This record gives sequence, C-alpha cells and structure tokens, in this order.
Amino acid sequence: MNERTLLGIRLPATGRTYDFWVPDDMQMQEVVQLVCQAMQRIEPAFFRYDGKQALMHMPTGRILDPHASIVEMGLSDGALFVVV
Repeated sequence: MNERTLLGIRLPATGRTYDFWVPDDMQMQEVVQLVCQAMQRIEPAFFRYDGKQALMHMPTGRILDPHASIVEMGLSDGALFVVV
C-alpha cells in the first residue's frame, strides 16, 4: 500500500486540473481544507476559500464522507475531484 495517493482536483473557474499528493490516512475534511488553501494561493483571481467548499468525486458525482480517510474510501492514484 502507498503512503500517499495522487488526486486530481479540477477548479471549475479555470477549467484546470491540479495534482495533489495526499497522505492515505488523512481525512477528507483535512484534504478539502489543504487543497482549497493551496488553490487560493495558486489561483487568487479565481478562487477564495471560505470553508464551505467540498470535493465532489467526478466519476460518481458524490461528496464523500468528510470523516473517512483516503484509504478507507478505497481511492487510488488518479482519482478525480472537482471543487464545489
């Protein structure tokens, strides 16, 4: 098992997808916070983190359990999400 997983995160305002390495044991609520803080720094003209964002799993259209970890959800490298 990997110790981290590569996630693809799409920012709708730009249409770009960014790659993030995330520790397997990190809960999704922490992933959302870290990814959104990074997005705000990367794309300040297009994104402002206000704590209300979530990550939607693109293949299923679902917002995943914020208390589950990457490994608990069975995500693997290349899993795609969009910021909502």
